[in-house]
Amino acid sequence: MEWSPSFSFYAEGTVAKNPIVLKRFTSLFKAAWEAIPESDRDGIVGGVGRPIEVQFRDDHPKLSRGPSGDAAAQASFQCGAVEIIFRSNWVEGISEATGKYLISHEMAHVFLWTHDPEHPKREYAVAEKEVSDHLVQRWGFLETAESDLRVELYLLNNEPVHSKKAGVIQP
Repeated sequence: MEWSPSFSFYAEGTVAKNPIVLKRFTSLFKAAWEAIPESDRDGIVGGVGRPIEVQFRDDHPKLSRGPSGDAAAQASFQCGAVEIIFRSNWVEGISEATGKYLISHEMAHVFLWTHDPEHPKREYAVAEKEVSDHLVQRWGFLETAESDLRVELYLLNNEPVHSKKAGVIQP
């Protein structure tokens, strides 16, 4: 994205490359990034030390291999590099506040990883609780934001947001 050298960005797929969808995603991403306190943005950029790869795709195998089995987004950390994959199907169907929360949720994983390299290795529920606490206590999201996300994605997809394996069936 031209507004930040901290990200390497690309889109892949029919929906992801649709100019209207892509414009909304980049607008949500920029708004989510700018809403993060500057000191935490600096911590993310400095902690990663290289551009964060942001992928906006219609689908990707990592989105089905994660804990939920069908994630809307997933951050991964390998050899000091950070990759965040966002599935394109949710962009047009959810509110701006929920879209910003979804993007910020993944950025919180990155922030926590830069400050604690063990974060991605934690059990799914523990890592998600750390992210939720961070988003509410440090970045000012409402405590209901996570459940709002689950409800909106459920209504959009008409199916559970997280699999039985992850422990959350429906909102």
